[in-house]
Amino acid sequence: MKSLFRLAPLALVLLAACSKIDNIFGSSSGSSCSGATAYAIGSSVSGTLGTHDCKGPNGFSGQLYSLTTAAQTNIKVTVATTAFSPTVDVWTSTNKLVGETSVDGTLKAFLPAGSYQIFVYSLVGQGGAYTLTSPTTSLGGGCLTSNGSLTDSDMGYTLKGAFFSGQLNTTDCGALNAKMHWYRVRLTGTDTLNTTVTVDKPAGLYLVNATGSIVATKELSAPGTWTNRYISTADGSYTLRIESRAAGAVSNLPLNYTVTLQ
Repeated sequence: MKSLFRLAPLALVLLAACSKIDNIFGSSSGSSCSGATAYAIGSSVSGTLGTHDCKGPNGFSGQLYSLTTAAQTNIKVTVATTAFSPTVDVWTSTNKLVGETSVDGTLKAFLPAGSYQIFVYSLVGQGGAYTLTSPTTSLGGGCLTSNGSLTDSDMGYTLKGAFFSGQLNTTDCGALNAKMHWYRVRLTGTDTLNTTVTVDKPAGLYLVNATGSIVATKELSAPGTWTNRYISTADGSYTLRIESRAAGAVSNLPLNYTVTLQ
């Protein structure tokens, strides 16, 4: 898949106190808590879980890293270790979970400009040395099979407040007449999601709920804009899918689009 975003430089923020960090993390796990470590996407850092840990929002103790994105940014974070089974979360400064470890042990997320915390911990209280890396990479749904079956582990999260653009090409996932990109949006309770998608070629647009049912759809036979307001009925990940429409992929591609989520 082609890169969907122009990566912007990342400004770093170092937060000093463990008792309160961006209003996310509460009391520390002890006097050894040393606070969040400033982190830059694309770098590699080493740490030891169980040493200088801090209490996380879910009650677990772990290590946390802070970063600030100046513009819409995609991240891919991997924790490599033989000492424990790592879990990685990304939280906003308003205590909202916007990314979590996928089935392959790697966290992927699409983040609007803002301040975030990367939290590394173990669900079963293990500890030990690890290395955290985050190579810059294009993100999006990948193909499980040649006919375009979706792969959950290749999908990143985005969130309300995001604005981003993308381009569908012949190398993207899908059949000849339906190349596609897709994004997961985490909604809780009765969240309202206002979606606006603008395309420059005919396209099919879908919003799929956490159980796999299509809850909103629009077929655009010409360039145009789709605006949809959806109120979720349960916590979960909702998938926004954008597909090309043509007798053959080449005749309708590249297809450019923009997305606004509020």
